[in-house]
Amino acid sequence: MLGRRVLLGFANSLARTEGVDKKWLYRRLSTVAGISLLLLTPRGLQAEEKGDHSKAPVSKKQPLDCSKGFFSLRTPPKECGKSREVELAVLPAVFVQKETGFGAVVYTQMSFYTDSEPETDASRMGLSLTYTSNQQFIARMPTFLNFKNNNWVIEGASDFRIYPNRYYGVGNDSLWDYQSYSENVLSFDYEVRRRVYGPLYIGLLWDMRAAFKFSAQQSYDIEGEETDAEGVLDREDPTGNGPNFNHGMGIQAVYDKRDNFNYPRSGGYHRTSLTYYSPVLGGEHKYPFWVIDARQYIPVFGTHVLAFQFLSEVRWGDVPFSSMAELGGPWQMRGYFRGRYRDDNLALLQFEYRYPIYRRLSGVAFASLGEVYGKKNAFDWGLLRWTTGAGARFRFGEHTYVRLDAAFNTKTRAIIFNGGQAF
Repeated sequence: MLGRRVLLGFANSLARTEGVDKKWLYRRLSTVAGISLLLLTPRGLQAEEKGDHSKAPVSKKQPLDCSKGFFSLRTPPKECGKSREVELAVLPAVFVQKETGFGAVVYTQMSFYTDSEPETDASRMGLSLTYTSNQQFIARMPTFLNFKNNNWVIEGASDFRIYPNRYYGVGNDSLWDYQSYSENVLSFDYEVRRRVYGPLYIGLLWDMRAAFKFSAQQSYDIEGEETDAEGVLDREDPTGNGPNFNHGMGIQAVYDKRDNFNYPRSGGYHRTSLTYYSPVLGGEHKYPFWVIDARQYIPVFGTHVLAFQFLSEVRWGDVPFSSMAELGGPWQMRGYFRGRYRDDNLALLQFEYRYPIYRRLSGVAFASLGEVYGKKNAFDWGLLRWTTGAGARFRFGEHTYVRLDAAFNTKTRAIIFNGGQAF
C-alpha cells in the first residue's frame, strides 16, 4: 500500500508539471517498479549471475613457460625459481692478431648440477677449439665441479696444442727481437679441495706437462723482419730447450666468499698453493712453485662492481723456460702476447670496473701492472709493465658468460675473445 501511494503521488506530480495523463503514467511506473523488484530479489540476482556466466568464455590458467629459448637468450619468469636444467652454449668467433694471424675459435660450455642439494652451485665443463692461419691449434677443456652443497670442488683443465710460439728471452728487460719455435704440448692441471670450515677449503694439486716434437725455427729482428743472425733461443739455450716432461704434486688452501662463481659482485677469493716438481714423480726437472692469488670484489652501487687481483708466482731451482711465469695472454696483462716477458717469478696487480649496459650485456674497463723477475734479473720498479683496455660481457642463460676485450700498451694491441671473466 505504501509503495502504491508513493507511485500514485509521483504520477500526479508529473502529470501536473508535464501535462501527461496520470492513469497512463501510473501504469508505466507500476510496470517498471515490478521488474526492478523482481531483479533485486536473491533469486533474480542468482538468475542474472547464472545467465551472464553461461555466456562468458571459461578462462583457463596458462602453465608457466620456464624455457630459456634459443641459445638460452630468454629469461624465464621469476615464478619459475632457480632452474636446474642442463644449459648448453655453442659460440663461434673469428679474430685477427699480429702474433697469430687470422684465427677461428668455437667455444662450447655445458652447465649442470651434480646433485639435488639446494646449496650446490652449478658445475661447468667446456671445450674450446682454436685454429689460426699460422697453423696453431689449441684444444682446451676447462672443468669446474661442485658437490654436496659445495663442500667438494674439482677444478682444472686438460690442454693439447700444436703451437708455433715465440721466445723473446728471459727477463723483464728482454728486447723485441725473437726466435720462433714449435712444440706439441699435452698438459693436465687439476685440483680437488674440501671445505673444512665455512669458506675455508684445503686440497691437493696435480700438474703434468709433456712437450714433444720441439724445434727451434726462424729468427726475427726488433722490427719483426726475418734475419739470418743467431736466434735468441739458440743464443741463450735456456733450460727446457727441447722436448721435456714435467710432473708435480702439491697442496693448497682456499678462502672463497664470492657470492657467485661466474660473475661475482661481492666477497673475495684468496688462494695459496705449493707444488713440487721432481724426478721422483717421473719428471725431468726439480723445483718448487709457490702461488698467492688474492681477488676482491667490491659492490659500488646497483650492479656496478670494482674487482681487484694480486698475483704472485715464485719458483726456484731447475725451471724449464716453458714453465716459467709469463706476462700476457687472455687472463692477465691483456694486450701483451703471452710469454712476451718470462722469468722464474711474477708480481702482478690488475683491476676492473664492471658495469651494466642493457639486460644481458655489460661492460668493463681494466688495467694491469706487473713484472717478471728471477735470480739473474732482480725486481726493478723502473721496469714495471702496464696494459689497459675495455670490453663487453654477454650472458647466455644463467651460467655462461663470454667476453670480448680490446687491450693495448705502449707496444702492442690485442683483441681477446674468451669464456668467463678474466678473474
